[in-house]
Amino acid sequence: MFGLDALRALAVGCVVFAHSNVFIEPAYIAHGALRQALFIGSHVGVEIFFVLSGFLIGRIVLRALPRDLASIGRFWMRRWLRTIPPYLLVLLVLAIVFQPGTEHIVRHLLFLQCATAASIPPDFFPVSWSLAVEEWFYLGLPFLVLVVRANTGAIALLLLVATAVRWFVLSDASFDFAKYYTWLRFDALLWGVLGAALSLRMPDTWDRLRYRAITPMIAGVLAMVAICAWSGPRDFSMRGPLFTVTSFAFACALPFASHWHARAGVLVDATRWLAAISYPLYLVHLELLQAAARHLGGWGALPGIGCALLLAWAMHKLFEQPLLAWRDRRVRVDASPAQPTP
Repeated sequence: MFGLDALRALAVGCVVFAHSNVFIEPAYIAHGALRQALFIGSHVGVEIFFVLSGFLIGRIVLRALPRDLASIGRFWMRRWLRTIPPYLLVLLVLAIVFQPGTEHIVRHLLFLQCATAASIPPDFFPVSWSLAVEEWFYLGLPFLVLVVRANTGAIALLLLVATAVRWFVLSDASFDFAKYYTWLRFDALLWGVLGAALSLRMPDTWDRLRYRAITPMIAGVLAMVAICAWSGPRDFSMRGPLFTVTSFAFACALPFASHWHARAGVLVDATRWLAAISYPLYLVHLELLQAAARHLGGWGALPGIGCALLLAWAMHKLFEQPLLAWRDRRVRVDASPAQPTP
């Protein structure tokens, strides 16, 4: 679906744009409008990734409802073969180059980068904090589905509880804690899972939301921008409401995106290409951009981004695609997926 590829490409584009701040002089970053744009880019990119991932993986789990430990194991194995080998490859290279110490390595191997307040914000392989959120969420998702099945009301209630807990815990926390703390970021993924349940259990309603959800999406984006523009880092709105509003806005984009098809063309092909390399690009871009900035200054933006795109494409073609082909041969999905129950 081109619309979902477009969301994925937008997400990784926003993240790379935000991390391109390493090429900008601190005096220019201090400029209000540019600083806000860079912050919004980083924030939007991560939230889109979470919501979209929750939607896509949620549909996989809800279509083939797990019935026993064997089916759960197949889900985990397929998911881990998709995400962990490229991650371990990049982690190995960074560990050799930067030698962060055993504690850092162990924490990253167990996806505990931001499991405690003392490790926030992460100072080694920093982009991997969001992957840790996803890996822990998908470890528990099959058990959640076993309990709630595809009941949209139960998923909505769980989302409400997760949001309330998040807001309560963050009533007197820092923004970094609100952004990076692993155990408080599951609400964004639950927005995507709720969308997955709606699309499978109530397809007619999902079709009608294709255009009707655009208005609340726009309202959510405007609310997000307003919070960023008029709230300070110590304001509660930057720790709780900002994340909820952003996740809601991009969850509202899912009905339209999941129905958006496009004919081949230069822009469409470029979008699909960027979406295809989004995961390796997410893994490798920051260290390459920082290296280019250290050696070339502001002039390193173009070669830095170009090298990141080239390396991500090479990883996708030479490592990711063969790995996924092997996975599909060895670990198959359930032959007769169960249908969501009312």
